[in-house]
Amino acid sequence: MERSAELLVESSLPVSTVARRVGYRSPAQFAKAFRRQYQLTPTELRGISSNSTTNGVISMDCKCGCQTPEPPQVPPLRPRPKRDRRRGLERRLEGLDRRLQELDKAA
Repeated sequence: MERSAELLVESSLPVSTVARRVGYRSPAQFAKAFRRQYQLTPTELRGISSNSTTNGVISMDCKCGCQTPEPPQVPPLRPRPKRDRRRGLERRLEGLDRRLQELDKAA
């Protein structure tokens, strides 16, 4: 996922090509996994990085005096913490066990 984020920010490759380059056959599955990891779609990340090039920040480092924009500043991507799915399943099973016991008593 980190490599895909780099490709999306640094290149103008289509999202489907980026998906294939990082090992996904389906761009939709790639987008779903990317959104789950970073809470942004690949297109939204690319939009953030492209908007930062036109944010009006000017560099005065040019010797000829022209005003060139700063390189894009992309916010750091933080992965979402993983949920413990077993706890949720255990709770559901406990609820089902209770319900079955209630039904057995009623019968």
